[in-house]
Amino acid sequence: MTEKIEVRVFKCNSCDGEPEFDGAKEIIEHLKEVHKLEAKGTRQMQMHMRGSGFHRYIWEWEIGEVKLTEFVYRGVKAHAPK
Repeated sequence: MTEKIEVRVFKCNSCDGEPEFDGAKEIIEHLKEVHKLEAKGTRQMQMHMRGSGFHRYIWEWEIGEVKLTEFVYRGVKAHAPK
């Protein structure tokens, strides 16, 4: 049986070097500690791609003055991005 996974990576476009964070817990901590914000904002889908057994999404977030990009992969582990 093929293993299904979900990979969710956030990039803070407002910080120098645009650091990446694995999952919602890490980005929420970053928003609170670095930007002094609660994790409430708006998002817009920039891309959705569907293939055989997978979905990929790219979301752009605005939380206060902070801009984030969220990359999501749902599907078979063998086809997951590195």
